[in-house]
Amino acid sequence: DFYMVHLPLAAMNYTKPELDTLNPSDSEKRIFKKIQQVKKDFKDLKFINNHTGSLFTSDEKAMKKLYKAFEKEELIFVDSKTIA
Repeated sequence: DFYMVHLPLAAMNYTKPELDTLNPSDSEKRIFKKIQQVKKDFKDLKFINNHTGSLFTSDEKAMKKLYKAFEKEELIFVDSKTIA
């Protein structure tokens, strides 16, 4: 058994972000902590899917920080393609 978790990422046109939404300006440390916490909460976690995220996923620097955290925690990212 395994889990896929929807991770709230910042969106371009969303005025009410969810609690703990990751933003492109977040530090690598904050992103790592968030991913570590999600992994701790779901021990059999294998996949993470972006919940919203058009702003975050369009920012290359932010995505590199996020991918580093995924790699460290051995997670696979499934992109919802929130932007065209």
